Amino acid sequence: MGRGVYLASIIVLLIGVSYALWIILKEQDTENKITSSCISIELENVTEEISLSNAIPLTDEDGMNTTPYTFTIKNTCTTFISYDVIFLVDKESTLGTQYVDAVLDRNVIKTLDQYESREIDGQTGYILQSGNLSQADEITYNLRMWLDEEVTVSDPVFNTSLKGKIRIEAKITNYSPIDQGFNKLADAM
Repeated sequence: MGRGVYLASIIVLLIGVSYALWIILKEQDTENKITSSCISIELENVTEEISLSNAIPLTDEDGMNTTPYTFTIKNTCTTFISYDVIFLVDKESTLGTQYVDAVLDRNVIKTLDQYESREIDGQTGYILQSGNLSQADEITYNLRMWLDEEVTVSDPVFNTSLKGKIRIEAKITNYSPIDQGFNKLADAM
């Protein structure tokens, strides 16, 4: 039995030595480095909040002449971003969104419930606008909201309120205005 163990040990030793003779190991001299770009935006409130206190139904023409809530979005990083402007309705709101007209700048006037909606932390958010910003770009928006002119005395709008805030959701994107046929970024906006 001792001879079998001895012979097996010699075979294993020879295989190990011959394997080591034919194997070469190399490692790189430098470390791999992975970096990521930043994503950062600023939201600057230029004017006071919108108040629908004691609101009465308005025509679209009169609604467009109300004082807007003005805000500016700034891309403070070196990456190209896409963003959504969302009106996030507070849980305490009691006025139905189907009775409130909303418009950013001169876009199409719609009631809030006609905008694409998204559930965010148990609240409903309405996507008012989507866009793109390149490095150090900024854009200013004017949001107007009013009671829709079609509201009647039988609609449940009396002694109600709509509370909410603007939320900006941004992400890094590989959008290229040049790939889309634009020569100037301003034309792509």
